Amino acid sequence: PPELCHSTLRRAALRAALAALEFHRWETEGFDKIVIATHHGWLVDGISRWIWEWRHNKWRIMAESPLGMIGEQVPDRDLWELLDRAVRAYEEIDCTVRFWKISKAQNAQAVQLASEGACKDNQQPQTVRWTKKKVQPST
Repeated sequence: PPELCHSTLRRAALRAALAALEFHRWETEGFDKIVIATHHGWLVDGISRWIWEWRHNKWRIMAESPLGMIGEQVPDRDLWELLDRAVRAYEEIDCTVRFWKISKAQNAQAVQLASEGACKDNQQPQTVRWTKKKVQPST
């Protein structure tokens, strides 16, 4: 179904951004700024603008959005929360994470390399470690 396709593509893009941040501790090499470039405007807007509203509004869409209708739950909340946590972890050590919207043409080579990598038989799943942690209840 088309909605499943959009959800799958959205989750893949969110996971790719998260993987870029978790692949390596960039600050150990002297980086104090990290730029994630993507042709997905919804990802850039989501992590840099909308996420503040989502947190405040119990993860509901409160304005016109390509992610859903007003009043609906934010789709893929689990991945948005992980990405938000990863970005904030870098900010805590004074390493700025920026998300840039670029054209599809500018991103074509990255998309091609990602597609080729996804089709390889010698996948290395141990390379990226997801940092989904249990949140301790506050007392």
